[in-house]
Amino acid sequence: STLFQFMAQRIKKLGLLSGKGEKAVPFYIMTSPLNHKATVEYFTKHDNFGIDVHFFPQGTLPSLTPEGKMILETPTSLAVAPDGNGGIYPAMVKHGILTDMKSRGIKYI
Repeated sequence: STLFQFMAQRIKKLGLLSGKGEKAVPFYIMTSPLNHKATVEYFTKHDNFGIDVHFFPQGTLPSLTPEGKMILETPTSLAVAPDGNGGIYPAMVKHGILTDMKSRGIKYI
């Protein structure tokens, strides 16, 4: 078993306990640009473990040296890195996650 499978099983059980079915509780997963494709493919391969899953990538920011200089990935492009935990809020807005939650009547996350 994987952590994702374990979490999906728990979410499925919550849906069943709610009396609204296996897909009653959505699973929102924020990915990074480095793992987004692999994560989506993993869940697709496992039929989303039978639950309602929504993926959204977090944003990126330019990578900086300790001196504050931007790092180049190639001679013509900046190196970037995920924008950190605080990036969840703009990512949720950008990818319609908050709108989806609101449409489902989700009040707390």
